[in-house]
Amino acid sequence: MQKKNKQNIGTIIECRMNSSRLPGKVLLPILGKPALYHLIKRLKNVNPKHEIILATTTNKKDDKIIKFAKKFNIKYFRGSELNVFKRFIDTAKKFKLDIINSVCGDCMLLDPKLVSEALKKFILLQKKNIDILTYDMLPHGFDCTIVNAKSLIKSYKFSKSAYDRDNPTFALRKNP
Repeated sequence: MQKKNKQNIGTIIECRMNSSRLPGKVLLPILGKPALYHLIKRLKNVNPKHEIILATTTNKKDDKIIKFAKKFNIKYFRGSELNVFKRFIDTAKKFKLDIINSVCGDCMLLDPKLVSEALKKFILLQKKNIDILTYDMLPHGFDCTIVNAKSLIKSYKFSKSAYDRDNPTFALRKNP
């Protein structure tokens, strides 16, 4: 009997307290709960099952995010504040992810059915060496991007600009 090859799937949520337009937005209360709580609640309804991981910075302000993660038993990683891409791939490496669902911390209206559909489709497409699947036909905040972790890590060498370093999947989109 052949052993089934199980892939480690994770949702990495990029989040920080030091937002320039609305500082602390990921923990602002919505209906009495932090905004991040609502996003995680939605992500827990995604199938196939996956790890949910917060990727935040080493900035002291983000200690509040770590406190939130511990309170709600959510995994986390702390990394570069200035290089989101590096923080993102370091998170993927630490948790040994094969497939990543990339989510911004302020996307609390993300549709778990859409993410489930995207993950299932991506798993099937992996047989065709597909590196990235973007569901961007919806407004930003409702969309999702699924990537092959190894390909994303390899694409880091193509991140030359500040924009590339601030948008983890952009280098892979430009250089599939």
